[in-house]
Amino acid sequence: MRRRDDRNETARAAQQRQEEGARATAALAEEYRRQEREKAALESRRRVLFEMKENFEGYYAGVKRLLQDCEKGLAGRGIVGVVANLLRVPAELETAMELTLGTALQNIVAADEGAAKAAIEYLRQRNYGRATFLPLTAIRPRLLTAAERKFLSMPGCLGAACDLVQTEPAYRVVLEHLLGRTVVVERMEDGIRMARASGAAFRIVTLKGD
Repeated sequence: MRRRDDRNETARAAQQRQEEGARATAALAEEYRRQEREKAALESRRRVLFEMKENFEGYYAGVKRLLQDCEKGLAGRGIVGVVANLLRVPAELETAMELTLGTALQNIVAADEGAAKAAIEYLRQRNYGRATFLPLTAIRPRLLTAAERKFLSMPGCLGAACDLVQTEPAYRVVLEHLLGRTVVVERMEDGIRMARASGAAFRIVTLKGD
């Protein structure tokens, strides 16, 4: 009788292991499918962004026309480019940065104030519309203070946006001007906790752009 019970127990244990293995396999398969869907969505998004960059799709009329004329050599002395093309944003931060920067992604960076004024006049003469310019010689970094940076060690904080996004050294001032006082956190709960602790002294954005 004892042997039969032992055999039954062994059979039940084997069946349980088999069921657990099947569940684990199903979970891995589902995770694989999820990652494949995310990969496909990301690739589709990158193709769209590439086409927008190549054709200036989605830009305001004034910005688009000026950039097109710059490519043709008709304008553009001292025009560096739009903010969107100067920043290198990690894939996981794209949503957060797009929602944080908004229309500032279309701001046109100019070498100096003279180049910006000339471009504004160029737009006016041709009735191209308006554009916002960021002369490298006029903008200044807007950064967290030493006291505010202490909050970057809080749970769920990924860091200051200007430290997570990359650009060429010559355009670092643009990055720090636009994102120097923005902090990225993982979840909304992390952002609420940080806002309370810091007295909402700086901008906080989650990975989802909240």
